[in-house]
Amino acid sequence: MVVRTTTKPRIRALAILAILACILLFITTQKAATQDYNPANIMSQQEIERIWAKWRKTGKDVIFHDQFKPKDDRLVSKMTDYDRFYFGNAEGGGGGVDVCKIPRSIHQTYKTNDRSKIESSRLAYMDTWITMNNGYTYTLWTDNQMWEFVHTNYPERIQKAYKKLPMVVQKTDFFRYLVINKFGGYYTDTDTRCARNLDWWRIDYLNEPVKFIAGLEWHMAPPDFPNTPISITQWAFASTPNHPILTIMIESVTNMILHGSQKDLHDTTKVIEITGPFQWTRVIRAFIESRGWKLEEDVGKGEAVYYADEGVLLLPPVAFNPGSFQPNSTLRDERTVLYHEFAGNKGWKKVKKGRTWWGQMEDDKE
Repeated sequence: MVVRTTTKPRIRALAILAILACILLFITTQKAATQDYNPANIMSQQEIERIWAKWRKTGKDVIFHDQFKPKDDRLVSKMTDYDRFYFGNAEGGGGGVDVCKIPRSIHQTYKTNDRSKIESSRLAYMDTWITMNNGYTYTLWTDNQMWEFVHTNYPERIQKAYKKLPMVVQKTDFFRYLVINKFGGYYTDTDTRCARNLDWWRIDYLNEPVKFIAGLEWHMAPPDFPNTPISITQWAFASTPNHPILTIMIESVTNMILHGSQKDLHDTTKVIEITGPFQWTRVIRAFIESRGWKLEEDVGKGEAVYYADEGVLLLPPVAFNPGSFQPNSTLRDERTVLYHEFAGNKGWKKVKKGRTWWGQMEDDKE
């Protein structure tokens, strides 16, 4: 007697079991994440210590997605000074005299400061800047407060330029230069999350009187921008009050606004050129090269560069932009101080038809 069987029911059963296993894994992961971190509330110091103890042990970020794989020779568990600088204090990291000239203050901007009206995911990012930086003051500026600040602290010419900007993203670009120029301190976008205490930004130059810090987005032209060999981010930076780079940047942006056409000011593809990172990069590059330094050559090795004469510290892409814009070496390691979630890609950078400033095609969206 010949018995014939079919494998199809068996395959279906295995497929169903696999799907159920995936669902169970997802539910378990979500539950664990909820237990580890409540994004609607500021974390306590105890929560930070417990969560980041896991991260140091495993090399994995258990608060957010495990997006970036650390290099084997730069695992967090191998950091010799990690604890000392992660839990920095008002005396400057591991104690002693802090020679850094940058004020210990953090500035961010958002449309409201009512926490009940801010999405929990954004609150999660914003709170990391508070909880991970003991001894720093924190200010969240609303749209209305930004205008009051500009009106109170800057001359009519700059007020006129600020009011002429039609998009909120342009105003927040301009405002970050103005507020740090006035008070000094650290600026970060609200879609960035802190990965290290702010003292870690200058981990290689702790004994230098640093006055200005910015991070590279890339130091080798990516496919999206083949004609742009260097880009310097402005989603996060730090400075002393009245640093010459900020003075030049404010004047440059003011001139471009006042003498620019309404068409250009309303064009989302022009934002990065007028108030954003391309203009920021041009100003910093011109400032550095006017002093005889060679920016491309200096940053080409993917390491931090310090220009002592002006106290300017430029961090490599891995510091502010891990995991983006290959062929730059940007895998996360101990030099990574923040993550940027690029919320603008879902908002102002999209247009109804044509291209975003990233060069991607967008469908007609109402």
